[in-house]
Amino acid sequence: MKSFVSLKQSFSRLSMQANLYALGLSKTCRYLWIAACCVIATACNSQANQEELIQQISNYEERLSMIDIASDSQLADSLVVMYLDYAKCYDEDSLAPIYLFKASDIVFNLGNTDRAIEILDQIINEYPSFEEIPLCYFSKGVIFESAERYDDAKIALEDYIKNFPDHYMVSSAQAMIPMLGLSPDEQLEYIFEQQSNASNLVQH
Repeated sequence: MKSFVSLKQSFSRLSMQANLYALGLSKTCRYLWIAACCVIATACNSQANQEELIQQISNYEERLSMIDIASDSQLADSLVVMYLDYAKCYDEDSLAPIYLFKASDIVFNLGNTDRAIEILDQIINEYPSFEEIPLCYFSKGVIFESAERYDDAKIALEDYIKNFPDHYMVSSAQAMIPMLGLSPDEQLEYIFEQQSNASNLVQH
């Protein structure tokens, strides 16, 4: 019969594998990064290893900062897995929502918009006091817009403006909404029209 610790380690490995499947990695990559990140399974069983895990994450962040994400998607994927599993192991730690926010950004830049939205929703639901909550709402609008899901983008941006009317990105959100779904030429036409209207108001 497996010990409780052994069962926890097995669960942690399965958790990492589930995260890798969600990220859409190939079977080869899943095995590669499960092996690379297996230290997380041990870290979840010991507070003493938390600092070691933070340091490992920091090392990966430094490596990723020196290259373009697209040029080494495996490195980016492995860092995302570490972020997600840290948040599971230490869900009450102040770094958990920070790491989740970073994970959503990387996942979005890797092209997995649905997963990026899921992570942002997780932050909004589980960490309502997180200082970057307004950016989580705004980021959802940006991600939906990039995926050409304009109705969802409009809802997300309006929700952001309603909940955080004094946030520094509100003016950007307000400018985005009427241009959702427009072609580049249509966007330019809209901007010129708005400038012309503003000029006419000043003259009168």
